[in-house]
Formats: sequence, structure tokens, C-alpha cells
Amino acid sequence: FVWDQRYSLLPGVPTAYMEGSWVGHRAPPGNYTAELSLNKVIVQHSFKILPDPRIKAAQADYEEQHALLTKVEDGLRDVHQSVLKLRVAKKQVSDLIALIGEKPAYATIKKSATVLLGRMTTWEDALVQNRSQSYDDIINFVNKLGADYFFLKGEMDSNVPGVTDGQKEQFQTLNASWMPLKSEYNDIINKSIPELNSLCRSLGIERVMMPID
Repeated sequence: FVWDQRYSLLPGVPTAYMEGSWVGHRAPPGNYTAELSLNKVIVQHSFKILPDPRIKAAQADYEEQHALLTKVEDGLRDVHQSVLKLRVAKKQVSDLIALIGEKPAYATIKKSATVLLGRMTTWEDALVQNRSQSYDDIINFVNKLGADYFFLKGEMDSNVPGVTDGQKEQFQTLNASWMPLKSEYNDIINKSIPELNSLCRSLGIERVMMPID
């Protein structure tokens, strides 16, 4: 087994192109333990990652870089995983609308589902730019929140540690933008979808299901 000294891959959104590396950031210098387990047998091996001797930096600089990069990557994961999960329900809502068609008996369901579908679409459009298909598309289509997290990660993921005030400020800005959108996501899955499901059940129509974590 060979470890490239990076953290796990970041989740992307298939329809939104973003230029850069999707691998996790570099692990900082320090002590680590590799663990291999099979049934009840566990084998461990300790090792150390050494700093590049050509770079004059304190351990605290590496730790600060690692801490903020972890938060940025966690934010990106949260954004993209939320988009991917809600797409599952969004597809079901769209199929439900198509299934109902123009049947008068289900007009109330169709109206509720159509409103919910529009809300889901508007929410996703704030997070990913689905029209970007290549690196030049950034000129034509405005980046959204997921890309902003991704590009901040790329700027910070350097072998030379050191977090700038601008990077800290940008993370706070992105996080402040994500919190109300995350709150809306929670409202959609915890309130709006159950309300639609309840309406569907009252008229004998299959429910909309969110993916299981």
C-alpha cells in the first residue's frame, strides 16, 4: 500500500465542471499510525512525515494550514453531498408531476409538487453552476458556492504553509453564504417533502424518499 500523504477525495457534482484537483489536501508534518485489520487481527505501524528542510516554517504554520483546509473541504463536502442527495428527491418530484399529468383529482398534489420542484431548482442553482462544461466557461457563467469553496481549497493547498488574512476572510464569507442555504435544505427535507408525502398518502400516491445516509 502506498499513501500519497493526502486526505480522501472530495465529492463532485457530475454536471458542474470545476478545474482543479479533487484529492484532499496534504497531511501536515507529524506522527502518524497506519492500521491494517483483518477479522480480529490488527497490525499497526507508526511513522513520521517530516517537513521539507528547504522550507522555513514552524509546526504551528502547518497546523493552521491543515485546520483551515479541513474546514474548507468539510464545507465543500457538505455543499456537494447536499446537492446530490436532494437531486434524488428532485427526480422523484419531477416524475410525480409527470405521472399525475392533468388528472383533476390530483391537481392539489401537482400544484404543491411544482412549487417544491421550483424551490429545489432555485436552491441548487445557488450552489453549483450546471452550465459550466470546460475551464473556459467560467468566463460565460458565474461560479457558484461549491466552486468558490473548491477554488479556495486549491489556493491554500500549497507545500509552503501559511494562511493569509484574505483566505480566512474568504472562508468566513463562504460559510456565511452556506448557512442560510443549508437551513433551507433542512427545511425542504424536514418539512416540505414530508408535507408533500402526507398529501400524496391522503390520495393514495407513492411518496418521495430521500436517500439513506
